[in-house]
Amino acid sequence: MLRIETNHDRMTVSPHGCYAAFENVDNELRIADLTGSAEKWTVRNPSAGKSVELTSMSFTRRDENTAWFAASDGSIRLLSLGDFSQIRSVQGIEEAGEAEFWYVDVGPNGRYLALEGWDDATDEAVATIFDTLSDKRIDTWRVRSTAGPAIAFLPAGNTAVIQMPGPGSGGVRTMRLYDPEAEATRASWSRWVANDTAPWAATDGWIAYSYVGDNRDFQIRRLDRETMETSVVDASPRSGHFIDLFAAPSGRWLAEWDFEENGIRRYDMTGEREPLTFGHEFQGFAQSTDLLFSSNENRRSMLMYDPADGERLGAVEAFGGRSVQRVRGISADRLAVRWYDDGGATMETSFVSASRPATQGN
Repeated sequence: MLRIETNHDRMTVSPHGCYAAFENVDNELRIADLTGSAEKWTVRNPSAGKSVELTSMSFTRRDENTAWFAASDGSIRLLSLGDFSQIRSVQGIEEAGEAEFWYVDVGPNGRYLALEGWDDATDEAVATIFDTLSDKRIDTWRVRSTAGPAIAFLPAGNTAVIQMPGPGSGGVRTMRLYDPEAEATRASWSRWVANDTAPWAATDGWIAYSYVGDNRDFQIRRLDRETMETSVVDASPRSGHFIDLFAAPSGRWLAEWDFEENGIRRYDMTGEREPLTFGHEFQGFAQSTDLLFSSNENRRSMLMYDPADGERLGAVEAFGGRSVQRVRGISADRLAVRWYDDGGATMETSFVSASRPATQGN
């Protein structure tokens, strides 16, 4: 186990599961090196020895041991993960203003970068898509998000989700699906709700998102990525709740967690099984399986469930009664578990080998 103090749960995991990027309690970017056996795991500082501070990053493809970093001078840099040596640097994105980027996401094909930052000239948050092959800025938008990134790529393909200011006030946003290769918007809605840390979830085949109905209540809708047709996953009214949505690795299950409700709501995106409620607070899916983690009533242990039928498979009692907040699958045998210490003042993350978890029966 590797135990570290962390800031929040925005964690980026490499496609091959060997690295995890996070912010420490001082908001500084760090990378957990999980190569080799657990006793060799360590935390590394990618900014060490550099004249600028690296503020955020995104890993490239599975077959590449590199990552794109956003730097405090407004540049973006491609570095090797072996020694953080610089492979390439882009100094300033054309027509993106004086933006300093705090978020970067690499598209699945490795060509396009989605960047989010603050433009001092306009005093607004902006998002930009940059083509690393042609060194061309595709476009820049004024964005607005309450939590989570305002721009991010979907799994597979080149389509990016962009959160933009919507009509009126409150949590309503415009959701835009943008294809940088075609330089075109594929779809957009102005009644999307982006309230909490995971306002949408996606797989290779679909996108699920919360939507404001005609009576100002929330619905969960599904967009088919091939046909671009939408359907209602659950039309049950929700009166202003904060809804988090999570996609299972297989793409079959959608998990919904609402902090005002008791339990996790599971949807079968194939339509074969009825919605099901089980568990307590959603904590995460494993990386290579659909094993679902939930807290118990007092958050003191991690409960494991089969999302197909809601069967409880066991519990992980590895954190001494501390308050477990979130579980992140990293690889087939590694988990990142975010928790609070006994006093509740310090947030920590433990990277654990999960090949043989300590479990107890139903």
